[in-house]
Amino acid sequence: MTTATKTVVFTDLANYTQSTAGADREQIRKLIEDHETHTRNLFEPYGGEIIKGLGDAFLTIFDSATAAVRACMDIVETTVAVGDKDLRIRASAATGDVELIKGDCFGEAVNLSARINSKVPAGEAWFANRTRLCMNQKEVPWETVGVYEFKGIPDPVQCFRAVPPSQCILPEAIEKAARSGIIKYIDPSTPPANRYNRDDIIIIRGFDVTSDEFAVMEDNIPVSTQPSQVYLLVTTIPGKERNQWSSKGYGVLVGTQSALADSIQTIRSEIPAASGSQTLFMDLDSGSDLSLDMVGMALRNPFPGIMQSYSYDLLSDGSFGFGSSGVILKVEVSPSGNRLHILSPDVSINGRRIPPGTRETLVAGAIIRTSAGQFRYNAVSDNDYRGIIVGPPTNSHEARIGDAIELGREPAFGGFELKDREGLDRIQWCAGGKAQKAKQMGYTLDRAMIGRKQAILSVNSASEFGLTPIHDRIPTYIYSDERLQRLPPKKNHSLNFGELIVVGTYVLCVNPPVG
Repeated sequence: MTTATKTVVFTDLANYTQSTAGADREQIRKLIEDHETHTRNLFEPYGGEIIKGLGDAFLTIFDSATAAVRACMDIVETTVAVGDKDLRIRASAATGDVELIKGDCFGEAVNLSARINSKVPAGEAWFANRTRLCMNQKEVPWETVGVYEFKGIPDPVQCFRAVPPSQCILPEAIEKAARSGIIKYIDPSTPPANRYNRDDIIIIRGFDVTSDEFAVMEDNIPVSTQPSQVYLLVTTIPGKERNQWSSKGYGVLVGTQSALADSIQTIRSEIPAASGSQTLFMDLDSGSDLSLDMVGMALRNPFPGIMQSYSYDLLSDGSFGFGSSGVILKVEVSPSGNRLHILSPDVSINGRRIPPGTRETLVAGAIIRTSAGQFRYNAVSDNDYRGIIVGPPTNSHEARIGDAIELGREPAFGGFELKDREGLDRIQWCAGGKAQKAKQMGYTLDRAMIGRKQAILSVNSASEFGLTPIHDRIPTYIYSDERLQRLPPKKNHSLNFGELIVVGTYVLCVNPPVG
């Protein structure tokens, strides 16, 4: 038995089971042989040693983490023929000590690589954080894909994606912007505009991030621009510059300019064109008079006798909920205080970078910078709430003069739905019959604190609007001048732009329209 540090790679064929349904044993044997030859030819030049085959999958070990990830980038760019189909390959890598026993290998890196492989989409190569730290990052374009919890692995795992030259994988925000035609570019010949619309996505390209020119460009990005709207397109970026950029809440988009153009063109080509020859007349006056935006999370004190504590996740799109992937941090609320459990490497608090796995107590006025944007924690003195976290909008509802927008878990048509995010497993229950009964009834914070029909926002003019709570027992709040105010039911309360509405754990804001 020999112990050695290796990078363990798993590769397998996507959709193998469906594609080989009906194939006889000889056809499957030939496919596996072809796949092994294909893998060997691509991996051996990088020093890869195939240890064993597991059906359509192969386990290969490498001495070099850099070589392993580069080999993965090469193989996911290829396909394996199965009849008249070309199956794409997915790859995963993890680095650590392994035990080499009689031509086989064992260890946590083997288990982790296999677990990661189960999450990898076809045609992609993912790897664990230790592999990222061991490889030469100048040779491998990479980006973060999220934090995952795997069976048999004790701690959450930060996963990364290697990006081959032909790929530029677009975040959901850029896909939406591509469909809507609201992507704006900044490059050496196109300086930042004086102002951008709230929904615009800004992609910066063609700069040397270590240059004075890049620093001047960054200084000229309008201060009104949300960091979560801004992406830097790079192939590789030095670690120091990446950390500095990400700590401000900006995004990193990995790929070449041509790969980005291809990806955007692919998204746009999916938009169906109008059919027929009939001329269509549209009302172009579709502007709004205000926008009701979801902007954060309210931290409610745990209900006595029911829950000891609870937690929510900050997800990669900037929303608060519960996720198994793409989780940036957890917000933990208990009688002893509010804490952040950091899960992503791109988080800073008051300018201080916080390593993953750290728990930080929230203090009043804390500025939290993440890859999803910048957030501020405001403490409140209230029997019901501990504080609120406010960040960039994640969901918006446009309104015009004369509109009456119903808020609630089941609002009337055209209303603003405040969904029950469930999450029973995120509640630490108290002992006793009261908590047991609540758990059996499917108790959640949203069900307990948000009515099916909670309140109505009325827009009387471009500058006159108000909120009327309509639920008799569940309160609605306004946060203004650093104070939380409980509104009496059935009475209209005048609002100003920028004031926050607190319903349950949701935080909403009334903003003027953009443009």
